[in-house]
Amino acid sequence: MLEIVVNNVMRRKARTILTLLGISLGVAAIVTLVSLSVGLKSNAMDIMGKVAGDITVMEEGQMFTMSNLTEDVMGQIQNISGVQMVAPTVMLMDMSRGFNTVGTDARGVDPGLEERFSSSSWDIIEGRPIRSSDSSNTMAGVVLADQLDLRVGETIEYMGEEFRVVGIISFGNTLLDQAYYINIDTARRIANRPSDYINMIRVKVSTPGTEEEVAKRINLTVPGVEARSSEVMSEQVGDFLDIIGKVTWAISALAAIVGGVGIANTMLMSVIERTKEIGLLKAVGWSNADVMKTVLLEGLILGFLGGIIGVGLGYGALVVVRNEVPGFAGEITVLLIAEAMIFAISLGVVGGLYPAYRAANLNPVVALKTE
Repeated sequence: MLEIVVNNVMRRKARTILTLLGISLGVAAIVTLVSLSVGLKSNAMDIMGKVAGDITVMEEGQMFTMSNLTEDVMGQIQNISGVQMVAPTVMLMDMSRGFNTVGTDARGVDPGLEERFSSSSWDIIEGRPIRSSDSSNTMAGVVLADQLDLRVGETIEYMGEEFRVVGIISFGNTLLDQAYYINIDTARRIANRPSDYINMIRVKVSTPGTEEEVAKRINLTVPGVEARSSEVMSEQVGDFLDIIGKVTWAISALAAIVGGVGIANTMLMSVIERTKEIGLLKAVGWSNADVMKTVLLEGLILGFLGGIIGVGLGYGALVVVRNEVPGFAGEITVLLIAEAMIFAISLGVVGGLYPAYRAANLNPVVALKTE
């Protein structure tokens, strides 16, 4: 039976190839988009744990570069019971370089505070951290340094200013490792912002486990701010990215279902072309179940091959995206591959149901008279 199934699949090679292409492109879309959403979630969770601190404070209703706070606000937060230390951040984007271009992101930090606040989260790969006196020096993330082939001592240009690279650091996170880190006063100056301007305030609590309590205290005490613990932010970001993951699955599944329709069409055409052959098989003793199993096996093989090709194409597309779009570190998991293969095989089997039913119910006498 298996030999007959394989011969039937290979009988019309061009049609089989087009059918496989249809389902494999759908599977490739599933693998690529879902793996990117998984990688994005992993990166986001990693960032929350490494640089957000125990609590992140931004302007109420605003996020990151849109947030507008001051050092006075930071001083009020520092004086709240349960707060151990705070660290300010000014976030910059050099849009003159173009969107998604290497070297567009920079973060202005207070060198003295940052070394105490984040030194446990980063590793100095080469050189040293920036100091308070380093108005024209910068640290570069290790990924950025690799992409631009930067070395300690070299000079770079950012937003019309020249900076000397004094250190290369690694957070172990792709997004964080693709930024420059400069003195916060310099960041304010080149962004034409006031001398007390801050986008985001990161807070460490005195006692672990009190993050939620301290965040509520900040929200009640300081007007116009929104303080959220890293745990809450991680949950919110995780929930949002889970939704994105489900949407990408749904969109990709629609594309794959189109491939499944192609399988159904191919199988039906194959049954129609082989009507006389099927009649002969039934005449020599094949049961309806035997005929049905043969056709369903053809659908299963098409689904399986389409799934294998799709996973390969998806992996190739992911490699291209990783190289072309900085920061998109997608992850292809064994679970994702299994889900994609099960989906592809299911499409093949479901697409073969009606053709199999039609073939199984052919009248052998009528079928043998078919020209």
